[in-house]
Amino acid sequence: MHLQQEQLDLIQKTHDVIAKRVNAGDTAPLDLSRSRVELASMTISMERTRQSLGAARYAFAESLGSTHPGVASVSGEYRSDWEVSEQELLDALRQSPAWRLYEAQLSKADAALDLAMAQRIPDIELEGGVQRFDESDDHAFFLGVSVPLPLFDRNRGGIEEATALQQKALHEKASGCLSLQTELREAWRNMVSARDAFRILEAEVIPATQSIYEATEKSYRAGEADILSLLEAQRSWVETREARLDLLHELESSRIDITRLIGDGTLVPAPSHADENDNFGGK
Repeated sequence: MHLQQEQLDLIQKTHDVIAKRVNAGDTAPLDLSRSRVELASMTISMERTRQSLGAARYAFAESLGSTHPGVASVSGEYRSDWEVSEQELLDALRQSPAWRLYEAQLSKADAALDLAMAQRIPDIELEGGVQRFDESDDHAFFLGVSVPLPLFDRNRGGIEEATALQQKALHEKASGCLSLQTELREAWRNMVSARDAFRILEAEVIPATQSIYEATEKSYRAGEADILSLLEAQRSWVETREARLDLLHELESSRIDITRLIGDGTLVPAPSHADENDNFGGK
């Protein structure tokens, strides 16, 4: 909302400049009509964003079990100065809860197979005691050993079942870990792409479009530029600032995906304190 309000103020300022020239007879009334279209379009867009923001606040409150939104706005200062390599993230992924869960499931299946294999060997039973003979009142010690003969049961069924479960866990770990790596690589590439584009936009494109707009407005005031050039310069500056916010959104979405996958937010830091130029509330 903050950015759209600034854009609306900019378009209003341009509209006022055009109105002064029209009233002074320096330009045709058609120029004012074109400016009104730009102003109306931005006003409508801002109202739609305000409605979407209101709906998002209620949805957020509902997710917290409340019927009334208690958050007026959420803002934060984004960072694009951090560097993290793909390999660092892959190393962190191998310590993630999801990765360790696959390893734990495989270890459990391996242990079950080891137990089934051990049950092929029959248990040796020892028995002993003292026996009394009533006829002679004698006592005798006895010791016995029994070994079951595994002629018909070598736990073949248990071994086959445990082997199947172990293979299933092995394949699930391989496919699951591969899926995690693929998803992480995609999120990392998206993050790097958005970060690099944001840096170029912030350092080069935004200052250039602002300078072009200011120079064109000055020329229009002096009667050296036409209305179409002024509106085009204004539109370029507005769209460039919207593109900046879109890139910040992509950057944050990728950061959230990476943090979810590796279970650690220290490698890709989250936005910190509030900043007037970066608002989560909307464009």
